[in-house]
Amino acid sequence: MDRIWLLLASSGVVFLSSLTVVDFASIPEAGTASAIAVALFAAPSFATFIRWAGWKKGAMVLAVVGAAATAVEGISVVTGIPYGKFSYSDALGPLLLGTVPFALPLSYLPLLLGAVAVALRVSGKDRLRTTFLSAAILVGFDLALDPGAVAAGLWAWEDPGVYYGVPATNYLGWATTGLAYSAAMLILLRKEIASRGMPPGASASAILTLSFWTGYLFKRGYFLPGTVGAALIALVVYAAWFRAKGKRKPQHGAIQSFLVRFGALKRRV
Repeated sequence: MDRIWLLLASSGVVFLSSLTVVDFASIPEAGTASAIAVALFAAPSFATFIRWAGWKKGAMVLAVVGAAATAVEGISVVTGIPYGKFSYSDALGPLLLGTVPFALPLSYLPLLLGAVAVALRVSGKDRLRTTFLSAAILVGFDLALDPGAVAAGLWAWEDPGVYYGVPATNYLGWATTGLAYSAAMLILLRKEIASRGMPPGASASAILTLSFWTGYLFKRGYFLPGTVGAALIALVVYAAWFRAKGKRKPQHGAIQSFLVRFGALKRRV
């Protein structure tokens, strides 16, 4: 079976399973179960990325960006900058220094990989355009994810906003950090991207994550962010998989190839 169809089938199962989930904070041992689920969701994109970038380079990039994301998240929990002030429950597992879950890189990095992979498919080798598009996609992801996470009791905002309890500062923060992390990924991986692009499998975990939270949002009656999530799943699947597979060589390339072959045949005669 083609990998995209296996991914879509898995996403369908994840979507249906999310319809049975209750608030995480009310489940005994929710932290352990959530951490395991986050790790399983992250595995497909991490495996694809490591295989593509190489063990040493791939692990280095994930470690650097993951550490930066964790540090910035911790700063926001303490100071409110750049996302706004909020606090995590223990429903995502143990907290690092009482601030952010140890599992944070496993939940954020797959979203970043998915956003960069899609942006590269759309923008090509224009690094600036790719950076901004990737950041915009990340903001879109959080428009779907954050309302569900707040409703599930994973974290709470000190000053809730009008959008399902999520303040506007959160999305400004996601745009700012999304630009920084996307730019870092594109710079650190510039040689690999230039030589062979980023594989569509890097977006697999983002699709699985969106599938889970989209189902949960619809179950809760949060139809606006649920619709955003469904639209983003369609966007990522098309841009990262079908758009990549459907690209065709320019017509002049085919003509040139024909002329070369014809010339070679003529010389033989």
